Amino acid sequence: MIPLVYFLFAWLVLVLLFAIAALVSVIMALRFGLTGPLTTFSTAIFLGVACIVLIGMAAYLAGVDWSQSISLFNFSPSNLLGPTL
Repeated sequence: MIPLVYFLFAWLVLVLLFAIAALVSVIMALRFGLTGPLTTFSTAIFLGVACIVLIGMAAYLAGVDWSQSISLFNFSPSNLLGPTL
């Protein structure tokens, strides 16, 4: 049995990696991109969509019961012997 909290921690690590990559992307776009309103607008759209997705994810994750466990493989002695007749 694997607690669901382990999956939450793994997901949060992935979200952190996304946040770092997004930060680097935004900094590079604003620093080395063409100076103009389109660069600022596209960066704002990117950040807006990322925020909407993160807020939606947080709303979904708030409704999950993290005290539950999940069984990925059902290995028990009766299952290893095969079906009984």
